[in-house]
Amino acid sequence: MQRVLDRLLALDAVCPPDSGKTDLQMLHLVLADMEEFASQFGTGNSCKDRLQQCGEKLQILDSSVRDSAGTGMVATAEAAPVIASLADTARTLLRETEQNVKEDGPVLFDRLVFLVPAVLVLLFLVVYFYNGMVVHENTMQLYWHGDGQTYREADSLRQCAMMDGEWRDYKFDTGGEGVTQARLDPVGDGSLAQSIEIRRIAFYDGEKESWQEIGLGSWACQGCEVGYSGGILVVEPDGIDPWMALPPAEDGVISRVLVEARIMPARLWPWRWLQIYTGREEQNFACPGS
Repeated sequence: MQRVLDRLLALDAVCPPDSGKTDLQMLHLVLADMEEFASQFGTGNSCKDRLQQCGEKLQILDSSVRDSAGTGMVATAEAAPVIASLADTARTLLRETEQNVKEDGPVLFDRLVFLVPAVLVLLFLVVYFYNGMVVHENTMQLYWHGDGQTYREADSLRQCAMMDGEWRDYKFDTGGEGVTQARLDPVGDGSLAQSIEIRRIAFYDGEKESWQEIGLGSWACQGCEVGYSGGILVVEPDGIDPWMALPPAEDGVISRVLVEARIMPARLWPWRWLQIYTGREEQNFACPGS
């Protein structure tokens, strides 16, 4: 609205009252500024009608006879109805704008009353789904080798490991020919598991046809922390690929390995959870249907 007032002051400077002339182009600019002001503040139909009537009066004035010099000046007497209409419309604009400002407070309050419960519901859903954002499938893998050899992918077995907190037996058949060392990868992706609890590891010697129980203790672990509590080995991954070397077989070969364990899933951030479920083919899961 300040621009409208500036236009009127400019009009008064160019065409003082005693000149008897009015700048028609300046009136068009005043009308254009008022229309822009009305569109920005969303005024009612009455203002729109008044502005339309001002425009029609200006068009009539355009078609009237101008001064002989063609300077765009019209007689003030002819322009008086248009000027009066513009002044009246300006007052209506200010009145409606003031009314809209007064009504913004209650409208804003009503929106906040609706927004606060919506935000609370959204937070509840985020917490609920965050608690349920876990992956229940992972892998457990066993590597083995004989004396003087190293671990390799060809001499390993991978199987599905369910991360649901249930105790399960995982059995690996190494073949037993000269196998004396074994390495256990309790989970294929440590970022998906909160902890792995192991309460039994046993080697089967095919030559002696007997099982050898492996004593559980605080073993060294790569990519994880190991603790021992209540006869249970607790492994907490702190890396993507945790693994630990098992004790060597005593006077025999390792034909089979039995691991009794349970795995607790880790809660994942939403983007990590979506990343897993949108790129499952990259996870190399060994579980059926993965």
